[in-house]
Amino acid sequence: MASWVLVIDDDVPFTALLTERLEAAGCFVTSANDALAGFIQAETLSPVLIILDLMMPLYGSGLEVLKKLRSNKSLAEVPVIIMTGL
Repeated sequence: MASWVLVIDDDVPFTALLTERLEAAGCFVTSANDALAGFIQAETLSPVLIILDLMMPLYGSGLEVLKKLRSNKSLAEVPVIIMTGL
């Protein structure tokens, strides 16, 4: 089974660049452009790392996603790197 890195960020060009760099380093990468899709992908894929934007316009903020991740038994221990453009 592949080990996935999940990038959750609404900035599509940044997500593409980050994905390209992570794949070049040998990672399997998937991305979501809003909080809801990101949480669904996290539940589906059980990633080994999540890179999370704090400021997203739809379906909740990155902070809300982080709270949901930490309250989910299977995702509570997944490392999360929080990034923001602020």
